[in-house]
Amino acid sequence: MSTVHPPKLSRARRIAAAVVAIGLGPSVAAAPAHAATPNHASGIPSCVQREYSIAGHSITPRTLSVGISKSKTLSYKAITFTNCDITSVTGRAMAPSGTKAVKMAFTGSDLDYDYWSGPLRIALKSLTNSDAGTWTTTMTSVGTEGEVMNSGKVRVLRASRVSINATPEPVAKGETITVRGKLERASWNTLKYYGYGNRKVDLLFRPNGGTDQKIKTVTTAGDGSLRTTVTAAKDGVFTFTFAGSSNTGAGRSTGDSVDVR
Repeated sequence: MSTVHPPKLSRARRIAAAVVAIGLGPSVAAAPAHAATPNHASGIPSCVQREYSIAGHSITPRTLSVGISKSKTLSYKAITFTNCDITSVTGRAMAPSGTKAVKMAFTGSDLDYDYWSGPLRIALKSLTNSDAGTWTTTMTSVGTEGEVMNSGKVRVLRASRVSINATPEPVAKGETITVRGKLERASWNTLKYYGYGNRKVDLLFRPNGGTDQKIKTVTTAGDGSLRTTVTAAKDGVFTFTFAGSSNTGAGRSTGDSVDVR
């Protein structure tokens, strides 16, 4: 690699600047303060402690909901110390059904750092329902002194969807509004949606010109269906929201307007 010249900024400030430059944000796993020992001849950190050759990394998004029609992608980014002579960086995600990997591309360098990135595609055909949940992720850098690995976690979940229908409309003030809907989640085994039973869903109401307010929590029936009643008070929009579970992503219905007269 090219000759490294003495830096003008402190090592901590150079790491922070590099992290901001590639947009790693708060999810970065930055090298600890003792990551490298100073090279007093040049004033730059040496690579004596090679286990810290990855200065920072990120994987986004941290939670990924996958439906039945499109594959999804995890974005991997890494910063390595230039003087650690890294020749490649590989990103991996360990699902129950097997490991998925991407060889990250070198995208550039500056005085002290090399930059790497790559998309890890999560193909629908590679998933089964048992894969849904938390996956271990790694980034492995390879250089003249061997391999170095950093690890983390991401959540890859079955997508959910929620429907809603508030009737009657219009409705007289003080009369009963019946709100129905259904919570479903994707099956990666069959590439279809099925009802998600015995789950708590929040009913929200947003009056015209106002903000969402939680009205009540409704539990889905065994087939995922929802039914509840409220008293008509003012014009506005009803929405069902599902917070998600350990293997299923959050969902939100479209809004259904009611005209109260």
